[in-house]
Amino acid sequence: MPLKKKKILFKCTHMGTKELDILLGNFVSTHINTLKKREFDYLDVILSFNEVDLFKILTKKKEIDKKMNKLFVNKIIKFNQNFKKDI
Repeated sequence: MPLKKKKILFKCTHMGTKELDILLGNFVSTHINTLKKREFDYLDVILSFNEVDLFKILTKKKEIDKKMNKLFVNKIIKFNQNFKKDI
């Protein structure tokens, strides 16, 4: 696995809170090999946000920030909604 992918995967599974580790980590772990370069750029933007705001955005308690790619964030949200159903 290329270094950039390893770094992103590590960041997404070590966010600082277990909830974000699950929300981002499960998504990235599942899609790491199919993400396009621009999607890695979207992830970099997402990872630049503080944990509290990011958690609120990913749990739909706060609007998606205009700096984020809405379609990509919604893809993460939808993945986690479906993931919870499978548990």
